[in-house]
Amino acid sequence: MNIKNQRAFTLIEMVMVIVIMAIVATILGPFLSQPFVAYQSLSQRAELVNMLNSTMDQMAKDIAQAVPNSVRENVTSMEMMNTQAYGRYRYSDTPGDTNALTPTQADSSFNVLGNLDGAAFANNINNTTRAIVNNVDVDTLYDAAVNVGRGIITPTTTRVVSSVVAGNERNIVLRSTVDGITLVPLNFDLIGTGSPSKRIYFSDTAVRYVCANGQINRISTYQPQAN
Repeated sequence: MNIKNQRAFTLIEMVMVIVIMAIVATILGPFLSQPFVAYQSLSQRAELVNMLNSTMDQMAKDIAQAVPNSVRENVTSMEMMNTQAYGRYRYSDTPGDTNALTPTQADSSFNVLGNLDGAAFANNINNTTRAIVNNVDVDTLYDAAVNVGRGIITPTTTRVVSSVVAGNERNIVLRSTVDGITLVPLNFDLIGTGSPSKRIYFSDTAVRYVCANGQINRISTYQPQAN
């Protein structure tokens, strides 16, 4: 067997091959990895878009069911009052009419007409439910939510009790949250005009969106403050 023409790789040749392969890998590496980086970036972007869409959908839902004239905002946050139900109250100029609400007069019982979700509304009423009448602007509403006696929203110490009466009417009774029995008269519509459309709203919580540290946080189940 003739082995004179057989020779192995020298060390220098092996080093040169390694160097050449390293150079080729350095040149081709970015091109080979680019599709994987693009896929990863696309996946992250799709996830962010889905999160943003979910947030915007929830925000749009909250705004749509917010009490009118309750949405307020600043540079980093937005706040509103959630609507549990709404309807039209029975109006009367006769003080002491337990089936109607009389502007400037203390009422602890009155009827509302339609547009309420019947038993579902009654089941959702809790100690945080508050009745709102004639909220003409944002600042006045939030001021009344904190300061008792403004005649726009029931205070936190008053419980709203609902019961079905004849026809499609529903009786609203205002009671003390302390013992659940004592009636708490409240002077709605202190200026004496009444709600132009005789509208009444029921709200159980405020809802706030806060943007901080690159995140949007939704906060609920709390009572609003003046500021």
